[in-house]
Amino acid sequence: MDTAYRVPRRISEKGNHMEKFIPFEKLSKKKQKELNRMRRGDWGTVNPATQVVPDKKKYSRKQKHKETLCA
Repeated sequence: MDTAYRVPRRISEKGNHMEKFIPFEKLSKKKQKELNRMRRGDWGTVNPATQVVPDKKKYSRKQKHKETLCA
């Protein structure tokens, strides 16, 4: 992982840019947060939470109570 950030710095009138090396630790907290947010990937449509499929053979008290509550 990259631990530094390069800041563009103007060095001449023609618009040539040179990047100045700044260690990650010396960056402001705001800039560190911004860089961390850019590095982290987006899950997109994938849900990272584990989902358990209920066992159909297992006795479920909830099913029994649903019948009595709806009646």
